[in-house]
Amino acid sequence: MQTRKWLITLVVAGVLTALGLLIFKSRQLPPSPPLPSPNGHDDFVKAGQMLASNTSDYHEMSDEELRQLVTQNAEALSLVRTGLGRECRVPLVDSQAYMGSHLSELASIYTLARALDAEGRLAESEHRNREAVEAHLDTMRLGQEATRGGVLSDGYVGIACEAIGAAGLQNLVTNLNAEECRKLLDALETIAKKQESFEEVMKHDREWSQRANPLYYPLYQRIVASFMRLLNLTSTTQAERKAALKFQTREQRQRALLIAVATRAYELEKGRRPKSIAE
Repeated sequence: MQTRKWLITLVVAGVLTALGLLIFKSRQLPPSPPLPSPNGHDDFVKAGQMLASNTSDYHEMSDEELRQLVTQNAEALSLVRTGLGRECRVPLVDSQAYMGSHLSELASIYTLARALDAEGRLAESEHRNREAVEAHLDTMRLGQEATRGGVLSDGYVGIACEAIGAAGLQNLVTNLNAEECRKLLDALETIAKKQESFEEVMKHDREWSQRANPLYYPLYQRIVASFMRLLNLTSTTQAERKAALKFQTREQRQRALLIAVATRAYELEKGRRPKSIAE
């Protein structure tokens, strides 16, 4: 009986020690990484403020209306491409009040993606395939770079922007020649390599939440969370699981686009469709 009590005491002591280490570690947040200078994200925010026309109904526009829309937004889209040529990072501010203004910035980023897509659709209708491809690739790049280093809300907007660009490219695939397909494959692989993972985005989100409002994580919550992690009873919340599915869908969409482009290139070069993905 005495031995059992000692064992229980040792186990409890071990658990408390581990909890203490985990809590201490969770409170030692790394400093926010320095922002690049110049920061491409600043160009995106400014470009969003420069948009001259509503892009909500561009899918129903005639070629002439699309041309007018693209012309009106030419300066803003030029600034977007300036930003894409720079290092980018979301300038997170350690304040809960910051998120309100940041959400309006994210809305403008999404509108910029639609303006780029309108430019791509106009180029496609005028049989300027190379320019159309670049416009849709820039839409995907915008979704990636405008939300780099951001929180989960940024990640969602980035996924939405990338989906717009990917859909535009998917529609273009059958119009491309073999050389254009090869170049597009290289560009898509580069985008995939530079993509922030779900784990990275969640790390940014948790660290920002703690910096923005330390009281959001009181001691008892840190103890419970650390204890659950210690016992491996749960790795993510239900909300995080749903978020993870969105990021998985993005990866599946990118993979499907890569396969479609590679299939088109193979068919043009070999004179027949491949019999398998491996081929």
